[in-house]
Amino acid sequence: PVLCGWKGRILHDDSEYEKAIPFLMIAVRVPKPDPDVVYCAGTSLYYADRFAEALPYLGKTARDYPGDADIRFMKAYALFK
Repeated sequence: PVLCGWKGRILHDDSEYEKAIPFLMIAVRVPKPDPDVVYCAGTSLYYADRFAEALPYLGKTARDYPGDADIRFMKAYALFK
């Protein structure tokens, strides 16, 4: 899962969201996933227009980073899609 998290984060950072998703979905299955991996999972799903799937990850990220206005916007937008 750690290598999948790294690979997913690299793809996410390169805006290759669809390619990142399978790696990130493996990486978030561990008992305590890295908050940055959860962030990448949520935002990759969001940018891939998979809003319902993104919501749990965006919600966790919003709790982990309460001051992040972009995440709060993404979560709110995904709720209404």
